[in-house]
Amino acid sequence: EFAEQLEKLVKEMQFDNRRLQRATVSVEDRPNRICYDTPCGWNTYDSETRQTTVFMPNTCSCPDETYKCVRTGEKVSMNAYVYHCRQNTTADDIEGEMFEDMEYLI
Repeated sequence: EFAEQLEKLVKEMQFDNRRLQRATVSVEDRPNRICYDTPCGWNTYDSETRQTTVFMPNTCSCPDETYKCVRTGEKVSMNAYVYHCRQNTTADDIEGEMFEDMEYLI
């Protein structure tokens, strides 16, 4: 009986085509947002050892290839290092480590 009621309910539903379309937009179709003053990522760390655990890129990206996502500070309340887009980086700058399988995040 429950299955029959569920099937009937699904048949009676009118789907919002616009909402379905938005839900199925591919990653390639998303607009490219630029991280101007917004952090380009965060790297969480263990609060006792301060060893980094996971780099989490933001959904925005640096303006172009002359910018690098480098560590600029830390957010102690989040136990995370903060990264921003910077030009003219040096060997001492620590870049965010984003792996190929994480590109779906940006």
